[in-house]
Amino acid sequence: MKPRPASVSSTNNGFTLVELLIVLGIIVALIGFAVPGWQSQIIAKQVDTASSRLLHHLSLARTLSIQTGLSVLVCPASEALACESGTSWSRGWFGFIDKDLDNQYDTAERIIFTAASPPGVEIYWRTPNWIRFQPHGEAWPNGHFRLCSQSGELARTVIVHLTGRARLSTSSPTGQTISC
Repeated sequence: MKPRPASVSSTNNGFTLVELLIVLGIIVALIGFAVPGWQSQIIAKQVDTASSRLLHHLSLARTLSIQTGLSVLVCPASEALACESGTSWSRGWFGFIDKDLDNQYDTAERIIFTAASPPGVEIYWRTPNWIRFQPHGEAWPNGHFRLCSQSGELARTVIVHLTGRARLSTSSPTGQTISC
């Protein structure tokens, strides 16, 4: 009698190429649906961050003006830290104690804060291109900042009252849609 060869059982513990391609296709499709949602979340976070940061700095400028009894000026940031009329607030802003009330930063004056705006956010303000907080808490000029995503999808306002108090809003001071 011949000895029988031992039977070799072949169990397949892996995936076939077809199964692997189907799973990868499903993953790619799910990522394709999720990315636009992430993109809008990123844009919303950038606008929210910029508006919250600006509101915080305006409130800080008002508080320091009241505490020190000196005028505090907030301007758009420029290379030379000057309150120039053509400078965009979208690059950021800075605040300083304006001892000589000339609306310009001098090296003898103390900078209170500097802030960069998050990328992708456009910030608009009125003329003059600065805002001054007086020791009694008032702000001049009053108005509102418009913070808009570059795509125009999302907008916020930071409204500054003559009393110097500022607040965030999702509409213009008149209650209408923000125009970017």
